[in-house]
Amino acid sequence: MQHATPEAYRAEAREYRQTAAWHEKAGRTALARRFRLMADDCDERAAALENPNR
Repeated sequence: MQHATPEAYRAEAREYRQTAAWHEKAGRTALARRFRLMADDCDERAAALENPNR
């Protein structure tokens, strides 16, 4: 998904982390790990937009 702003990426990351927590609570740790990785990717993309010269 393409986002126009770092804030949009961070919002998506929050949603992924909430979903990960729900899966973790339900005992689906592998699925929770995948959602955390997607959240981390969103955070990296947000950082790249905020600091394009990195």
